[in-house]
Amino acid sequence: MYSKEEISRFVESEGLDSQSISLPYGIKTAGDSREQAVSILLSRLKKSQTVLDVGSDLGLFCLASLQHGARAVTGLELNRDKLRQAKRIAEFLQLKPNYLRLDIEQFPEIEKHDIVLCLNMLDRLKNPIGVLRYLAEHTNDTLIV
Repeated sequence: MYSKEEISRFVESEGLDSQSISLPYGIKTAGDSREQAVSILLSRLKKSQTVLDVGSDLGLFCLASLQHGARAVTGLELNRDKLRQAKRIAEFLQLKPNYLRLDIEQFPEIEKHDIVLCLNMLDRLKNPIGVLRYLAEHTNDTLIV
């Protein structure tokens, strides 16, 4: 278990301002809570489903999924710093998402997931239609864009 001081020091030193995530001791990262998007995800999530979050950033959706009964969660993130930060945040919360540094536009070999998220990134892709088709092929139930 991490101390309040360790978590506070991490949050203050890392400039975590993209997603608001509640951590132990009442500490929160700065950023948008994405309440509406989290609510949409959780309304579709059934216990024991699998979730893939493409462009997972700090892991907000991965963490929320695990906290609400997802069996397994994978987050794909290209940014090395965000990936490192997301892993540390998950450690603080004693959650175990599978974070991977993969470029979805390279169409990596990934398993099918029940729910797939691809939020706030289509405008950054060179081939958004190809990526959406690829993600649809790797979605068992719900693709949220």
